[in-house]
Amino acid sequence: MKRSFAAVFMVLIVVFGCSQAQKEAGGTPGGITDPDVVAIIGDDVVYGKDIEMVLAQMPEHIQKRYTPSQLRREVLEGFISMKMLAHEAKKRGIDQDEEVKHKLAYVVEQFLAKQMEMELRKSITLGDAEIEQYYVQNRERYMTAERIRARHILVDSEERARELLREIRSGADFAELAQRVSSCPSASTGGDLGWFSKGKMDPAFEEAAFALGNGEVSEVVKSGSGYHLIKLEDRKPARERTLDQVRTSIQRTLEKEVLQKSIDELRENLRSEMGVVVNEGYFHAFSGEPASESGKEEAPDAP
Repeated sequence: MKRSFAAVFMVLIVVFGCSQAQKEAGGTPGGITDPDVVAIIGDDVVYGKDIEMVLAQMPEHIQKRYTPSQLRREVLEGFISMKMLAHEAKKRGIDQDEEVKHKLAYVVEQFLAKQMEMELRKSITLGDAEIEQYYVQNRERYMTAERIRARHILVDSEERARELLREIRSGADFAELAQRVSSCPSASTGGDLGWFSKGKMDPAFEEAAFALGNGEVSEVVKSGSGYHLIKLEDRKPARERTLDQVRTSIQRTLEKEVLQKSIDELRENLRSEMGVVVNEGYFHAFSGEPASESGKEEAPDAP
């Protein structure tokens, strides 16, 4: 679990620097009086909000492994370990290493770029009319096709299939026969193929299966795999999800589209404003292609 905290803590220590002097924490390590303070590590302080911030970024399946108290103690231990090691790194001057500074700057910029996206997201407003229009224009997306559940028996010859059909019509149990004689892997489950919609099976098989009524057994059906007997177990008709059922999904889709458009427009404006220049010779060195005379061209948009 501690490994799952590593990336989060790296951002926290670089960007947030959630530390204050001990005197601001309202006590000493042996007696903290401020209820918002969870721990004091030297001159650093860990607040309850810091722990909650980490939890907000932690996958739910990890959180479920612990009780709320145990989980927060694990996070706190992660903070303590991080802060102690970071303190020692500063003490040894590691934070002044140029490569380290470069990496820290990258983490900060990465975080700030994400925060900029969040700011753009906050400005998005969608009305009911936009959501309803999207629903009408994309109605087919919210249709659930008709599905059936069927069993089948697969054999190599038409003659054998007709013999089995006579047995079934004389009262033999379809599932037991399928388990005993079918050459399909589904034999282990009595020929059960589960639920499927049109377009999933061999056309001839599918046509025969969907034409059956519940409990009905087909005539012999020939496909590219051999000869089948099919029994329809159940049917679920096609249905359309209502606007209320998909409203949240549509809103998220539209928000994502609007956000991407806003980001693209902002990037385009910033590209012109800041003057982005790329050394194409850098890429030619890896492709074996000769560099252009200038060696520099404007960059295409990043993916």
